[in-house]
Amino acid sequence: TDEAHRLCELKDLDLAYAPPFSTTKDAVAYTGMALTNALNTAPLMTAQELLALQAKQTDMTIIDTRTAEATLGHIPEAVHIPLTALREESAKLDKAKLTIVYCYKGVAG
Repeated sequence: TDEAHRLCELKDLDLAYAPPFSTTKDAVAYTGMALTNALNTAPLMTAQELLALQAKQTDMTIIDTRTAEATLGHIPEAVHIPLTALREESAKLDKAKLTIVYCYKGVAG
């Protein structure tokens, strides 16, 4: 839709970076990136949707891209592939399987 297209343009905003006042990526830009991914290439998934897939015993690969020290909230069936290695390691994944990736904030993976 036109509205969804306009919302996807949020990722293209050129907002000033001022270290004392903002992060390197503005929250509005993050929102635009997540929305663009969700609409085009990488749909977002809720924890409830993942639990439903697990209950159906869906054949899938779950990837935890957080640092090795991050154990809080780790999904037991997930394999750990650090975000820095994900691009290289993704070539080894079974493309026929549903692949679910999670990180700290939902925008890195």
